Amino acid sequence: MSQPLSPAVNLTPLTSTAQTDAVLVNTTDSTPSSSDNPAPSLHTTQTPPSPFGNADAGARVDTSAHTAPATRTQTADTHSSSSTSPTTAANELAALTEAALSGDSSAQYELGKRYGFGDGVAQNDKEAANWITNAANQGNPNAQFTLGLLHLAGRGVTKDEAQAINWYRKAAKQNHADAQFNLGLMYITGRGVEQNHDQAVQWLELAAKKGHAEAQFHLGVMCAAGQGVEKNTIKAFEWFTKAADHGHTEAQIYLAQMYLEGNGVDQDIPLAIRMFQTLAEQNHTHAYFLLGTVYASGLEVQQDYAIAANWFQMAAEQGDSNAQFNLGVMYELGNGVTQDINRAIRWYHLAAQKGLVEAMGVLRILQSDLISSKMEGA
Repeated sequence: MSQPLSPAVNLTPLTSTAQTDAVLVNTTDSTPSSSDNPAPSLHTTQTPPSPFGNADAGARVDTSAHTAPATRTQTADTHSSSSTSPTTAANELAALTEAALSGDSSAQYELGKRYGFGDGVAQNDKEAANWITNAANQGNPNAQFTLGLLHLAGRGVTKDEAQAINWYRKAAKQNHADAQFNLGLMYITGRGVEQNHDQAVQWLELAAKKGHAEAQFHLGVMCAAGQGVEKNTIKAFEWFTKAADHGHTEAQIYLAQMYLEGNGVDQDIPLAIRMFQTLAEQNHTHAYFLLGTVYASGLEVQQDYAIAANWFQMAAEQGDSNAQFNLGVMYELGNGVTQDINRAIRWYHLAAQKGLVEAMGVLRILQSDLISSKMEGA
């Protein structure tokens, strides 16, 4: 009835339906409606940290999930009082407070972060926001960016997307890369500002040229989709390469897919497979799925449904709907596994629950066949 999905490159453009709070970027969580052209989804599962991050770190706007603001995972530059004696910590806090009261914007920003973290003082979002606002009003770009995050989340201040844009813009004009990135994504989705992909590209490029991996990745997606720029897979490949060089795993998986298809670069299937294997060793769910499709299709490897089923199983257990569907197909047909209609139905059902339209259709047919068989045997 069904055949295992074959690998396909589908560089899905950023959607414009749901701009959310600042967190790690997840460009797609889509589910394809056709087994002939799967659109693999990219999953991020990291827990977002606090908006009161290090002075150089910032959060990213997510286009798919409502969560609190987050910072880039870098070592915080806050002066933790846990490693010093109570007397020393108290003296440091007193000196920091005195400097903040005297109008030192760096001290105000640092003190605001301490209240945000509860570092040496009682955690207090309003007090944190007050000090960060004071620093922002003096032109401190880190404070301006953080204040934008706070307005986006409504922590210690009124939740106000327009104000978030306002403070992002102030910081972005002072060459704050994270602010430029967040501002670009706000323009992509039209949250707090009129949607404008041209403006989005301009801000993302500024951040990307500073080595901002998320901005580089998003520019790659936009070039691949022709969103805000002329569609150009070669340019997309260049941006994905830059992001991948910074360790961006989604960029790495996109690059591997492009090598697999020869899209924007000379086709190199063995290299693509090696890249998938490296990512699989890092527990990348989508790499599991793509390795499954490689072995199911016999691309530059000996076709082996048993190995394919193993990779699909690993991805399916982590919630990949495409892998769940493929595993259902393999149990239905007995390819690489012992034929088991009940297990096939189970995997189809899980894929259907995630909105995979083809899984819904196959599931209805199988369930109907089972009902008919029971009625005939009665």
